[in-house]
Amino acid sequence: IEFFLYPEIEQLIAPGDNQVDFNGQEIRAYIGDPSWPRDDFIPKFTGQSKSLDPVDSQRARILFADKNAALKTGVLSTVIESGPNAGAFKPRLLGKCFNVEPVLLDEINRVYCVNDGPFLSVIEVRESGFVISPTNYTVNLVNGTVTINKSVTGRITLDARGHKNNDVYINTAEQLINYLIGLAGQSAAVDSNLLPGYELGLYVRPQRDVDNCLDEVCLSVGGNWFYDAISQFRLQHFTGIDTGNPVDSINAGHIEASSLRIKHRIPAIKSL
Repeated sequence: IEFFLYPEIEQLIAPGDNQVDFNGQEIRAYIGDPSWPRDDFIPKFTGQSKSLDPVDSQRARILFADKNAALKTGVLSTVIESGPNAGAFKPRLLGKCFNVEPVLLDEINRVYCVNDGPFLSVIEVRESGFVISPTNYTVNLVNGTVTINKSVTGRITLDARGHKNNDVYINTAEQLINYLIGLAGQSAAVDSNLLPGYELGLYVRPQRDVDNCLDEVCLSVGGNWFYDAISQFRLQHFTGIDTGNPVDSINAGHIEASSLRIKHRIPAIKSL
């Protein structure tokens, strides 16, 4: 948005002690008729400003993005400091996941990271597809790790029930969604008990953005997410089309004469 400079605004964007950081400030756009009182205007858009910069000596420009931009945030946050995967992120295991590959933390002691934080349980551990006896591994449900107590030469995979948030196992669509948007510093959805309560699974490795994971969760249950005009995170659920009973029928007599036209011709692949 561009607007003309006023002295009050000009001193806020000029370098110096009065300069204000506009990044992250909330912006609300309203629509209405110029003759309406301001209180009658309807909220249309809520976003966050990025910057306010001068265009020339008379104008300034403010850049902003909608609330969705805040969800362009990585889900993974804890970096492994040492070991064979130093510099990589610890994974997040949400809900019930099958055949996921944990991250090796300690090659000598065969310690693997299943989840960045506490999780509920390990169902089964496998080496190159073969089940490892529970007597040959130990699980640390607090630190999110599994330690293999025998020599390993193959690929380690496992089935597990994942992350516990405030000691609560999260596994439904709404639980996963609210947890994910919380990672981005956003408030929980205002809608609840709207999406199906199936036990889901989401294993995040390597890094993915929050909005990408939200799309995957919603897609699995026929849901949708969005921010409304007053900046609330909302959920929708597609329950199908209610066909009901037909109220009329269409036959050839209902088609107006000469009303049909060829819209597009598809060329033949081969002529004989």
